[in-house]
Amino acid sequence: MSGLRDVPVERLTARDAEDELAALAAEIHAHDRAYYQEAAPTLKDAEYAALRRRNAAIAARIPDQLRGARP
Repeated sequence: MSGLRDVPVERLTARDAEDELAALAAEIHAHDRAYYQEAAPTLKDAEYAALRRRNAAIAARIPDQLRGARP
């Protein structure tokens, strides 16, 4: 897990937000793979939902930086 995970979203710098988004993306991808491809969930639903909520909260704070990164 990222060392930034304990930092409230509103206190992240732009650089920290980028780093945390990258870490969250990798972690969420790994959990998705375990759940959907391996049928072996690695988190409880509530923990997974918390990761997704944090990801969305950070992305909402820095939308200009993410314009080119969104699918």
